[in-house]
Amino acid sequence: MRIAVILSLFFQGRFDPLSLHLPRNDADYLSKRVAAIEDTSGRFLGSGFFVSLDERPRWVYLATNFHVAGRSGRVIAFVNGHSYTVRPFVKDSIADIVLMTIDVRQRNASDSFGDPDSPASETPPPSFSLPATVQRSRFILDRSLLWPGMFTVLSGYPFGAGLDYPYSPSLSFGRISRMDGQDSMIRIEGILDLGSSGSPVFTWVSSDAGERVRLLGMARSFQVARCLSSQAGDTLVVQSGLYEIVPAWLIYKVLLKADSTVMAFISKRNEEEQ
Repeated sequence: MRIAVILSLFFQGRFDPLSLHLPRNDADYLSKRVAAIEDTSGRFLGSGFFVSLDERPRWVYLATNFHVAGRSGRVIAFVNGHSYTVRPFVKDSIADIVLMTIDVRQRNASDSFGDPDSPASETPPPSFSLPATVQRSRFILDRSLLWPGMFTVLSGYPFGAGLDYPYSPSLSFGRISRMDGQDSMIRIEGILDLGSSGSPVFTWVSSDAGERVRLLGMARSFQVARCLSSQAGDTLVVQSGLYEIVPAWLIYKVLLKADSTVMAFISKRNEEEQ
């Protein structure tokens, strides 16, 4: 019956399987912002993505799950052929979010951009360039724009993705399966591999500027994986067909907290200098 419906739509011109792909400009957008995360010993931890409030940000943060890097010290983020040393700055363990700040003076590992005693207070050297970010305007903050069945795309580095991970994140398509009424959970029907925790999940929203890829949230695999593992009696779930994400509006709240913390520090320092 399902095949007959698809064939009917195909011959009517309403179903085109070749159109179900990620546009090149969207793929380029993701590859410049999604990062693979390792600790300083080279052990792969998970995925993440760079975020900011503004189009030309002074402060850039790496967003990932708290369970991926929230308890770490310095870690290394690889994105678009570049590496950045980052460290935890603002954490929300309940929402499973950590925002990490970049060490702009990469040559001196002991002098960090984002140190709790000196957050975002240093000026990058001329040779240093900040990574591209997912800006506030790309965050979906209104849940009324979402509904079950919407197509999604996850971009991350499952299993570390080998030697190519500084350049090319993997993509996985899915759709919204369920949303709760507490603004705290969105469940996605799709493939999630081990190592994809912290990956951004996007969807498409139409606006005056046309259809644009927008941030839906961040993959949080471990809760669903634990549930499936318990039911199956296994000790490890490598791949899940149903996973939860941290909604973009919760990430936005932590992003606002990070920026306000930086501004408060700078204001206090300016007062002391006067």
